[in-house]
Amino acid sequence: METRKLTVRLPQDDLKFLKQFAIDHKLTVTELIHRQLSHLRQQSKTEISPLLKQMTGILPKDINVAKASEEYHHYLLDKHQ
Repeated sequence: METRKLTVRLPQDDLKFLKQFAIDHKLTVTELIHRQLSHLRQQSKTEISPLLKQMTGILPKDINVAKASEEYHHYLLDKHQ
């Protein structure tokens, strides 16, 4: 893989944190940035989050949202009276 040099301007506190984080995890700043970019690349390929996939199918496709909302509102009113 061909690499290039890049200059990035960051607030001093962020740079100190980045350097210390890399040291604490026995990484270079370059490795840390590369790993984060790889993670972002993978994340952008995922269309639906795993949590959303897990919830898919809980509600019926033909749900009347307005009616369900009204019923839930009445349920809460009855519950808290």
